[in-house]
Amino acid sequence: MRPPLHALLLGRERGTSRRAVGLAAVLSAVVFAAYELVLHSALGGAVWYPYPVAGLAVAAAAAHAYRNDGLLVSVVVGLCPAVGYDLYHFGGLHSAAPNSLLLAATSPSLLVGLAYASLGFVAGATLSRLAGAVGPATDAV
Repeated sequence: MRPPLHALLLGRERGTSRRAVGLAAVLSAVVFAAYELVLHSALGGAVWYPYPVAGLAVAAAAAHAYRNDGLLVSVVVGLCPAVGYDLYHFGGLHSAAPNSLLLAATSPSLLVGLAYASLGFVAGATLSRLAGAVGPATDAV
């Protein structure tokens, strides 16, 4: 891959992208723990796709896209809150069904999370360009 295309897909700085993916995994665990410990009862029971997770997905993907570009990394960062919620929703620490992890991995809410992550990437990349933080990652021939 040529550098501009690489920057568009994975980000301009490798170290920043690696840290973002690591923080996204921690974010997934935090969302899982928050729902397991507190939020489920505070929100009045299970909802199909909770607004706090959607907002967190958009904000995380937008923050990464603003700072470092990287479509694929922004999607991973944006999907991690949905993964944490799905792990809670399809089993958590009290899973009775042995296939609950498979259900979580194939959940339709991950597609919704993908849409929110994409929205966050577009918003962050657009704000980055408007603010003049970075030049567009074009693939020059």
